[in-house]
Amino acid sequence: MTAFIFSGNCTIPANITHYVSGPNTRGTLDIIWSSLSILILCVWSIQHLNLPPQWHLNLEAYYSSSEEKGKKKTPTTRRIYKMNKKIRRKGYLLNREIRWMIMNLVAPEFLLAKALTDFVSARSLSPRLKAYASEDEVDWDMAHTYYANMGGFIVRFEKDEGQLWVERGDGGGSQEDVESCRVSREHGISNSMTDQESLVGGEEENHDTMKIPTPVTSVQNMQNAIHGLMQSPAWSPNRYIERVYEFQGLTGFDWEVDSKNREAVLTALEEYPTSDMHHISLMRWYHNVCALQGNVWYLDAAQLLLVRQCGIITSLPHLPKEVLDDQSKSDSLAKTFTLIQVVWLALQLISRQTEGLPSSQMEISALSFAVCSFFTYLLMWNKPQGVEASCYITANRRPTVQEVKALGIIGPATFGPHRMRPWISNNCFHPCYRWDHAASSLRPSDFEGDLKRISRFQPGFVVGAVLFGGIHCLSWNSHFPTSAEHLLWRASCLLLTIVPPVGGMCTFLMGWIRSRLHRIGRTRATGYIANLMSLVLTLPYILTRLYLNIEVFRCLAYEPPEVFLATNWPDWLPHLG
Repeated sequence: MTAFIFSGNCTIPANITHYVSGPNTRGTLDIIWSSLSILILCVWSIQHLNLPPQWHLNLEAYYSSSEEKGKKKTPTTRRIYKMNKKIRRKGYLLNREIRWMIMNLVAPEFLLAKALTDFVSARSLSPRLKAYASEDEVDWDMAHTYYANMGGFIVRFEKDEGQLWVERGDGGGSQEDVESCRVSREHGISNSMTDQESLVGGEEENHDTMKIPTPVTSVQNMQNAIHGLMQSPAWSPNRYIERVYEFQGLTGFDWEVDSKNREAVLTALEEYPTSDMHHISLMRWYHNVCALQGNVWYLDAAQLLLVRQCGIITSLPHLPKEVLDDQSKSDSLAKTFTLIQVVWLALQLISRQTEGLPSSQMEISALSFAVCSFFTYLLMWNKPQGVEASCYITANRRPTVQEVKALGIIGPATFGPHRMRPWISNNCFHPCYRWDHAASSLRPSDFEGDLKRISRFQPGFVVGAVLFGGIHCLSWNSHFPTSAEHLLWRASCLLLTIVPPVGGMCTFLMGWIRSRLHRIGRTRATGYIANLMSLVLTLPYILTRLYLNIEVFRCLAYEPPEVFLATNWPDWLPHLG
């Protein structure tokens, strides 16, 4: 295939001139760089990641292990150990930023949905938290609520002088089990607790028989599902602890098992909260409860409000707004510049349309990212960005079993993988709740009726997906290399615009059917139907997204000459590209 390249040639003034306007043409690279600048701003600078797990060097464990191996304890070995942990932590932070950059590039509507959910949660909880802050004489505004939902406030319990692992009549573990796991994970020794006797069930674990619990239809099924999770090699509370120590061995992590909190957690898991929970909410509750086994609790805003109401902490933390702003790397000037760049692209495309000039598919695709990012930026305007240091709160007392159950119910939900470690991961979102009886009574029945989740994640995802797909329809009559590609583009735009609302309605309908069939104990069939519908709708959605991403680059090599004519006035505005 022959590649045709055209080189533009513009004359220069013969004499000194006070002002020279830009050429009335633009090149392929001009289109690429202006579009890529939008993408970079949308997928990188827009990131508002949660706080990472707090760094902690366990030098005592390192020295004790070194002495056992015959190594000498010297300042040099200490510096090497600290440097190794710092490098690993920097790698961890960079890795999560890159992963979420790719996530934003693949699904910008996900970030918009999360931003909407976080905004609604922060806005709804801020008045209640402000009331307690006024009583406690501390600063509080919406940024503090955001900071709490990001895992910024950590409740620390006093050091437990007893055993880290309390013996239980049903096969509980011992102090040596925990110390062995902690030290081995700190230094990479191959020693798995999964080879030991189950600390909960008292039976040997079988990795080949792991099963995810089926939808719960009765109190007995609920109890069986919880016990199945507690005894499974992948989901047991012991495996949860092991995962934490595995991470602690890589980067260092401020967390230790607390025997009293763990005792309350195991009791809460055995009693189970309520029978009115299907599989997803059961798994969410289970992992939120398991996260409370340690001596530090990473709580979101709803959980922080509850522990303040219950008296587990006597006061909200004192964190001045100026200190929080100083820690945040969020720059209003940078956000403003990003919005200016987005507005410039929109004006550029509008100007081309009014002058009768076609736009490239790449610019239309960049506009779809820009619009999603525009609303995402507005929703996250007050959210701290780039904060890495948490604020610790000393606990006033230990939690009761009922309080542990309540904290699990109102804890964060997740999109995708479950909350596998104590900190609040970036795929967590925070539904709103009704707090009519949350403080006065912690019986599970109260949460069934009065503590209903009001999630904005799905509506936000649908709105973002419709915006993203609908904007691609602006290239409905654009030029394509072949008629088949033109037809595929139109079909893909329609699918991107229609599938999300249809999926949302199907999810709502399945939830309504499930709630009706729950009374007669027949929810298994609806679960299978929901999974089948998700597969049928998700697969074409992913394929169309892949096609559009590839097609915008292919079309750039077959654009008509009019695409390379520049407009008159938007180029006067400051912009990148």
